[in-house]
Amino acid sequence: MEYVVEKHRQSFDEIRRLCFICNGLDRASSCIFTESTYTDPSDQSKSVLQSLLSSSLLHFAVSIRINLYQDIIENRPIPLETMAADYYEDDKLIVRCVSIKDVCDKIIHADTVTKPIFKNFPLEKDEKLTFQLKGSNRDKLWTLNLCLELFTEIILKMVDEIEFHQNK
Repeated sequence: MEYVVEKHRQSFDEIRRLCFICNGLDRASSCIFTESTYTDPSDQSKSVLQSLLSSSLLHFAVSIRINLYQDIIENRPIPLETMAADYYEDDKLIVRCVSIKDVCDKIIHADTVTKPIFKNFPLEKDEKLTFQLKGSNRDKLWTLNLCLELFTEIILKMVDEIEFHQNK
């Protein structure tokens, strides 16, 4: 028997596309409400941004996980010094580094995803606003602070590196 589809597939180009979308949404949401003339968004505008970010972020996480489970992408740790992500169980408050899979799992399973806005308070060039994802696993509360801008850059570099080595 011949099949049209045999397994899930998310190409590196699709992951790149989602990296650019998520990176752009993160950057736009950091500055449009703080550094522009649109510092008092309506509830409807916030709702549209929330829906767009949620769907893009979830699609991004699932796309990466598919490649992880098919052993196309290696589950690398994300060092704390990158400032891209840090994780802690709320009862211990000990920050630890996470892997790419950990970040994807937390994006998918988060009960809440928040990002602050500071009206009329422009960010310094190297400052980044992070998303805070919160959830629970086996009755233990957890928090993941995620700089989506930096995380997408890590993924883009990794995908480029994998393809470079495959094409040698």
